[in-house]
Amino acid sequence: MRFIKITLKEGIFQKTVEFSRGSNIIYSKKNAVGKTTFLRAIYYALGYSIPSTKGIKFDNMEFWLIVESKGKQYKLYRHNSYMSIDDENGQIEYSLPTDLHDIQNRLTGCDNKNILDLSLIHISEPTRRTP
Repeated sequence: MRFIKITLKEGIFQKTVEFSRGSNIIYSKKNAVGKTTFLRAIYYALGYSIPSTKGIKFDNMEFWLIVESKGKQYKLYRHNSYMSIDDENGQIEYSLPTDLHDIQNRLTGCDNKNILDLSLIHISEPTRRTP
């Protein structure tokens, strides 16, 4: 799966990131600038249940994610437990977390729930040690 573009919106604030066709690296020499939060936002936009992070409540935000998979382009929209996916065949609406396997199947073509369950993720901030 290739990410093309993600847009995040909270109230009147909106941010769009376009991914390059090659490799994309999320990098900063500084801590606490949003690298992990950005990855969480991508996973959340894909339908996963991701806990909110300090100062950001994903359930209050809207996400648009365009991906390419299996030679097709998919436009995903997510707000809280509502999700829709548009492709050349039209739009299908989903309710999360109930329809997560259906979403994964549509994006990957895999219908084996045991394999799809392997993709469950856990993103957490590393434990910071104080000297």
